Amino acid sequence: MLNHRSIGPSDGPPLVLLHGFLGSAVNLGRLARGLSKQRPELHVLQVDLPGHGSSPPLEDEASLDDAAQQIVDFIRAHADHPELIVLGHSMGGRMALAARRLEPDLIRQLILLDIAPGPTHGLGVSQMAPHILLGPAEADSRNAFIEPLRAAGVSESMAQWLVMNVESKGGVYRWRIARKALLDFHHRTTDIDQWEEVERDPEGLWSIRGGNSAYVSDRDVEHFASLGVPTSVIEGAGHFVHAEKPEALIELLAARL
Repeated sequence: MLNHRSIGPSDGPPLVLLHGFLGSAVNLGRLARGLSKQRPELHVLQVDLPGHGSSPPLEDEASLDDAAQQIVDFIRAHADHPELIVLGHSMGGRMALAARRLEPDLIRQLILLDIAPGPTHGLGVSQMAPHILLGPAEADSRNAFIEPLRAAGVSESMAQWLVMNVESKGGVYRWRIARKALLDFHHRTTDIDQWEEVERDPEGLWSIRGGNSAYVSDRDVEHFASLGVPTSVIEGAGHFVHAEKPEALIELLAARL
């Protein structure tokens, strides 16, 4: 079962937060706390995606549907409620869309946070992700994992974010993720086009876009609009909207959920 943490009353309407590729539930902690403060009736659940954080690793050759089925199983076990809302950032949104296709009546509202249904190959994190293979499997300091990233031209903020996937046990630092398996999964799934699922049933969908991000294009916004799916823009934010403009995002969500 997927690892998770939660805030708020266990019998309240659930809001499931799904992070992006190479992230973890911790990344959405500020968002979870802010929403819980403004909407205390919500049961907010932060989930480690399959193969991420402290969740079990992905099986070899796992498909997007395989990962999405784990999201479905998690919701059935912890958040099966008629008022269920799911917010998925980046890959989390793609997994949520796949889960919605597998179980069409499960998710009442789905918020896609800076992700469009089309292929994402070559965008943002996809370009930086292969660099995690440069670091050692284990070392005696966290800096040993950061230095190869710096040498490859990865920005300091991105390097620090990537090594959040390194943990220390007994004085030895190791990756807590199966790096190669996750990269292979990413390569298998980034070219999948999910617009058909949005076109099948656009009801209950909401797109939120970072104003400075390339993940949701103007054409995507037009396609969403043609289907009756609204798009909100957080100005000044890039792809990591929840980290760059947390207060603006929290205010928007709290007002419209």
